[in-house]
Amino acid sequence: MGRRYFSSRSRTVQGELSEEQEQALLEPSSSRHHQSVLKWLRDRDYWLECQCRENACLFIRRSGGGQHHSLYVQGNNEIQRHRKGCRYLPKKRYTGTDVAPPDFVDEPTDLDFFGDGEKGGNQPPNDGGNGGNGSDGQREPKLYRVMKQISHIAQTDRIVINDDPWESRQRDAVTNAAAELTIRGKPLNEAIFFFPDWKLMKATLKEKGWRSDKGEILLWWLVSEYVTNDDGHIEIYVKFPGDNNFHWQTLYNTNVLIHHHRGARTGAFLFGGVAQLTENGGTTIPKGYLVPIVSFNQWCMVDSNYEREAINAARDAIKKRKDSEIVLEKPLYPLDANNGKKVLPDLLFSKGGNKAIMEVMGSNNPNYLDGKETQIAAMKTIATVIKADVYNRPNEADSDRRKRYLFVKARECIDSLQDNKP
Repeated sequence: MGRRYFSSRSRTVQGELSEEQEQALLEPSSSRHHQSVLKWLRDRDYWLECQCRENACLFIRRSGGGQHHSLYVQGNNEIQRHRKGCRYLPKKRYTGTDVAPPDFVDEPTDLDFFGDGEKGGNQPPNDGGNGGNGSDGQREPKLYRVMKQISHIAQTDRIVINDDPWESRQRDAVTNAAAELTIRGKPLNEAIFFFPDWKLMKATLKEKGWRSDKGEILLWWLVSEYVTNDDGHIEIYVKFPGDNNFHWQTLYNTNVLIHHHRGARTGAFLFGGVAQLTENGGTTIPKGYLVPIVSFNQWCMVDSNYEREAINAARDAIKKRKDSEIVLEKPLYPLDANNGKKVLPDLLFSKGGNKAIMEVMGSNNPNYLDGKETQIAAMKTIATVIKADVYNRPNEADSDRRKRYLFVKARECIDSLQDNKP
């Protein structure tokens, strides 16, 4: 007897999977047969019975412009219905040093934006080769870990190759991802703001009965430029509601951590902030985090402008190859190498069981290069690794040459996917 599937609205049984569909779900999630079953369920708005226990449900989320579908636990209130050890449940809390499970980000579902171990001032979380990924062993800020968790659930770390998902669809994906999380027991999707609408933010805080010592809301703003003024305050050029234009916003008394302080200060950025009510009824933003993204229509977080260029070059190369089976990702969590190490690739190409990694070499600092070589040695145990030395093409005059160079390197990664596994 095949697994049953349910109507997400009526919660009534609609049927059972055929033997062929069951076998397809045992194939890798990137396979065409596996994806076709999930798409069939998702198009009908069906939830799937989990194998761990009767009535333990899984729902299907799609990303990449509808090209990829993944299974997720039905919701936080349903976790207790799954048996301990179910592969769709978080196995243990992700600490920044452990590897997150492949199917679900293993973070706490009730969040707290504030905690110890965070650096003060307008500084990056680390000065390592990969920007703010914690590769130097330094503890990541809690706010950034929350942003990573939401981005991973929303699958914005997976690059859409053909049509951009556009801003509205990215907002929907982030909002739906936040619905799986809570902040002090309240659904986070009810308190996430994409525009600096102070009146609405204040009304939301008051409506929830939140006070400065009891609750926060999450800001998720698009920023095209930032500067530090003479007083040490950060000014961000942020998108406003209504006219959808960008306006300067000064962040007074806000501790802003900048993900990659050596990178360009213009482009596309995501500002994650925490807003609170003050005792006198005002609104304050005590902390924020600024991280580069690929574009305003692709909210994939990157470590530098070089990575942004590399992703765009890789998209162009894949589109030119016209191979819809190639998946392009910017991993947010470390992967297990076959030598016992943990690695965090800059860019991951995959097709079927084959993988290729593009490592963007953005500095000639000896410590940086030593760290990169150590990582690359471990990466070679799980994938073909192509190094892209962009540091020798840094000048504005060489921008077109650098982009052509990155396109060639991306094509090498794609070509390697046709070969045998490393």
